[in-house]
Amino acid sequence: MKKLLFSIITIMFLLIAVIGCGGQGKQSVSKQKEIPSIPHEIDNSMVCADCHKEGKNKAPVTKHLDRPNCTQCH
Repeated sequence: MKKLLFSIITIMFLLIAVIGCGGQGKQSVSKQKEIPSIPHEIDNSMVCADCHKEGKNKAPVTKHLDRPNCTQCH
């Protein structure tokens, strides 16, 4: 009887561990949000917010102007 109970508890533990960890891991490429690259020349004298704050020169307006280094991600 003890072996049966031990076996049932072991199987339940393994199932919980497998099911609980099944949804974790890297997302597939299709689910990841792609970060666009900067489509124009840049230099250290440019201030990205000059255009991207209000969309000047057809620049996309950004919602994260508080981040200090655009080239860190783009």
